[in-house]
Amino acid sequence: SSGGHASATWQAVRTLTAAGLLDEAPSLYFVQAAACAPIADAFDRGDATVSPVGGGETVAYSIANANPPSGNRALAAARATSGAVLAVDDEAILDAKRRFAARAGLTVEPASATTLAAADQLAERGVLGPEMDAVLVATGRGFGDGERTTASDRVELDELETAFGAD
Repeated sequence: SSGGHASATWQAVRTLTAAGLLDEAPSLYFVQAAACAPIADAFDRGDATVSPVGGGETVAYSIANANPPSGNRALAAARATSGAVLAVDDEAILDAKRRFAARAGLTVEPASATTLAAADQLAERGVLGPEMDAVLVATGRGFGDGERTTASDRVELDELETAFGAD
């Protein structure tokens, strides 16, 4: 959205590296929704700074920031660590949201699902491989984003006590 998490992550990596707690800085990859991706656009163009965009509608509305205040720091962080800034479309975001739920049991908002969609892109490009470690940061919440994401049956307390025994 604003680039704040990206610039804070970069600061943490630099601090840990300077303290000798990391042998080398990891590559940092950041992701935006394709409909509103000023940082990714600037990265792709090779620009030194981020320019505001008109912005479009996206399911990842919480990160759709057409003029991110920390965008230049996020752009610099990606370049300084030999990372990148990617953009993912709504179809990839919704697919990743479903996979977070089905394979990891996590209910995330669409903005958080962009991380998995970007990891897919990086794997397709050969940047990420099965032997590599990657951390996907999913900071948002899945419940309350206006969409019912899961269906569950109501279980009464006495049914739980029967199933698991009551003291």
